[in-house]
Formats: sequence, C-alpha cells, structure tokens
Amino acid sequence: HQKYNCRLFLLSTTICKCICSILMLALVELTPYTLYPGDKLELSCKGIEEIQEVTWTKDHVPLVDGEHTRLRNHQMEIERVEPADSGLYACFAQGPNSNHTDFFNVNVTDGLASSEDDEEDESSSEEAKLSSDQKLLPMAPVWAQPDQMEKKLHAVPASKTVKFRCQANGNPTPTLKWLKNGNEFKKDQRIGGYKVREHMWTIIMESVVPSDKGNYTCLVENKYGSINHTYQLDVVEPSEHRPILQAGLPANRTVVVGSDVEFECKVFSDPRPHIQWLKHIEVSGSRVGPDGLPYVRILKTAGISTTDKEMEVLKIWNVSLEDSGEYTCLAGNSIGHSHHSAWLTMAISKILVGTCWAP
Repeated sequence: HQKYNCRLFLLSTTICKCICSILMLALVELTPYTLYPGDKLELSCKGIEEIQEVTWTKDHVPLVDGEHTRLRNHQMEIERVEPADSGLYACFAQGPNSNHTDFFNVNVTDGLASSEDDEEDESSSEEAKLSSDQKLLPMAPVWAQPDQMEKKLHAVPASKTVKFRCQANGNPTPTLKWLKNGNEFKKDQRIGGYKVREHMWTIIMESVVPSDKGNYTCLVENKYGSINHTYQLDVVEPSEHRPILQAGLPANRTVVVGSDVEFECKVFSDPRPHIQWLKHIEVSGSRVGPDGLPYVRILKTAGISTTDKEMEVLKIWNVSLEDSGEYTCLAGNSIGHSHHSAWLTMAISKILVGTCWAP
C-alpha cells in the first residue's frame, strides 16, 4: 500500500483532504474460449466468497437469467451457443471486504453446414464400429474414409472457410500432424491461425486469402507405420468483391493504464479500400441511435498520402480508462463494406478511501 494526500472538490465547494489507500494495478487475465454452434458454454467466477453478489455482463451490457442464458451460483451457462453469443463476458463480484473481476473472451465460430456436420458425425462413428478384436490388435494407420479424400484440388473463393480431413484408424491411436508445402504448419505462420478438431481429424482455416494457397499434407503415424495425404488449395479472388478482413483481427487487448497499445486489421480488397478506425461511444446513455446504428467516433481515416499498410494499424499511446471500450475497423470499396471489432480492457485499479475531513 502507498499513501497519498488528495483533494475532493464537492458541489458545495467544500474542499476535503483525504488519505487514500491505493492498491497497485493488477492486470486482468482474459480467458479465451473458442466454441462451435451447439456447444455448451460454462463460465465461472473464481476465487470469490459465497456471500458476494455477482453481476454478469456481455460486451459491458448486464445479463439477466433466462431460457438462453442461465445464471446460477457464480456461474453462467448457455446450453447451445450461437455465433451471436460471441463477445467479451465479465463477472463482477462485490463483497464486504473485496471486489473481484474475471473476463472471458468467447468466440463462437461458424461451423460446417448442417449436412456436412452430419457427415462428419456419421463418419467419425465408423471408428467406433471396429470390433473389439480389431482394436486390441496392433495396427498400422489406415484411412477410415478414403473415398471422401479423393478430391485433392480445392478451389474456393477468398474469405470462405476451408476444412481438410484425414480420418484414420490404428492401434495405438495414430497422431496427426499438418504440413504446408512440405514444412511443419505452425499456427503463428498464418494471420488468424487455424483450428484442429482432433476428434474429427480436421484442420480448419477461416477467411482464407491468396497467401493461403499451397499444398496441405496430413501426416498420420504410430509406432507401426505412417501414411500421408496431400490436399491442394487454390484461393480464387473474385474480380469484384467487398473488402475481406482477416479472421481474428483486430484482437481483444488488455493493458495497464499508461501503456501503449495497437490494433491490427488486415484488409484484402480490389479495388483499393477506404479504411477507417472507429470507437463506439454512448450518447445520452445509449450506444445505439434511433436508426439502429451504433454511435461512433472516427479515430483514424485515410488521407491523400496515407498507405493501406499504415491504415491497417491503430496505435493508442498512454492509454487511460476513458480509452477502454469497443473499436471497429471499417473497410469499404465500391462494392460494399466489411468490419471487424475488438475490445480494449484496462487493468483494474482499486481505490479505497480511508478518512476524510473538512478543514
């Protein structure tokens, strides 16, 4: 603890001197959750006392107990999530001696079309159909559904989601590794990364761009052998389309007050896009106007000599509590507009007032 003398200016113009006990800043841990439509979401406030009162919010809007969102004993549950459930969740626990806050970044990604999901679920059960004798016997990897792997060349439009699958059987259960153009494919090699559904033997890349073109090889092996299969991906960029924004950008950020922060927004567009950075604000206590559109303040817009690369980054120096909130990267061209948003969350500073007296 550190002690400071401070002045409070009251409406009656009375000046008080207070001794304030200021607790040091504590960086908030932002826990990420990635789910698919239909998954169950369970969030829990940790490290709190039973007597504390808990308030849940989504994107800084209070949540209420209902059929879709269940609030129970410091927990929040959604039985079957939807893409609209994505956002920044927080629980605020207030007690007689302390306060506690947890933040959760929830992303519900669009899955396969229902028919494709059914095919995945059905084919994934093929492994379960193996007899007990087969599962007990040592077995080198073999493809479970080779007929579904015959299509090797996949040409898809830019901005679409691509999924490659290499389901295999073997005993012991084989491991799965993905290569791109013959080299190990690491998540940080692609902006927005990729997802692997281990139980489906599937790799998922969202919002593909021309740089995603290449050969993708699945390497499946156990101690008795190995097999591999290569898919060729060609990303077809339409001659005219609205701007494509890279999945996962801008990303939510949590920073300490007084530090610097930057948001990145990767834009792909032909013709050349016009890029703006916006901050969502409140007007008369509302974030949305009568027309249903959000209130925003333009932070950055392209000038005559501004390059697209410069516009793809928003930098904020010496951030303050007032800088917290939702930020949007808006890109438009003659065809249409696209936008992605992210939240800036401040580290929590707790101030406890000790004594106060009038001179």
